[in-house]
Amino acid sequence: YDCGECTSWTYDAVSDFGHNTGQIDTTGWSATPGVDGQGRLAYGPYESGMAAGDYQVTFSLMIDDLVAASGQNVVVLDVYDSVSGVLLAEQLLSGSDFSQENVHENFSLDISIGSGTSLEFRIWWHGNVYLHFGGVVLDRVN
Repeated sequence: YDCGECTSWTYDAVSDFGHNTGQIDTTGWSATPGVDGQGRLAYGPYESGMAAGDYQVTFSLMIDDLVAASGQNVVVLDVYDSVSGVLLAEQLLSGSDFSQENVHENFSLDISIGSGTSLEFRIWWHGNVYLHFGGVVLDRVN
């Protein structure tokens, strides 16, 4: 993987990820309670060849009802190295972590990697609240 001086990479919610629940929609991937079962909303893209260093992984997510989300676990975001089997970062998001309805919000995880990793960005959806996934941006921090 040689991108020269790349410091930012963008991953499409539909084409760059695998999905165990939810469905494609006009602007990404979504899951709806009562329609889709809880599960892995997104996993991938198994990005390898990244230089060792510090990175920030930002997930673009949207819910449609803050009241319904109140007190609910919405998703677990994580970054996993599929080569070493090490969980590099993880965050549980509840309804109170979202501030707006029907607007994508960014949630970031900071990671440090060595050489030889294969990065997997994963979303576990709890099935409680409608969720729309718009994609991921990976930024080199240092």
